[in-house]
Amino acid sequence: MREILDIAHDTRPEELEAAGTRDVESAIDLARRCLDAGAYLIMMESEGITEEVATWRTDVVTAIVRELGLEQVMFEAADPESSRGTCRTTAPR
Repeated sequence: MREILDIAHDTRPEELEAAGTRDVESAIDLARRCLDAGAYLIMMESEGITEEVATWRTDVVTAIVRELGLEQVMFEAADPESSRGTCRTTAPR
């Protein structure tokens, strides 16, 4: 886990790409374990999802919301554009 946090902190897109992509299920499983242990809210870092990436990973946002719901997850909005994008991705249709 520490390794993931170290990679995600202030990282350029090229560095994130070199570190590789993990299946979103590993993040969901970790979030579930935290919730089961008593956490009431999961804060998702935007780096690697909508920040410092060539293409936004809206598939990741969608999968996390689908599995965990909006009530227990908060997504970082690093700038107005990513904030609007996350809202569009998670808004009820």
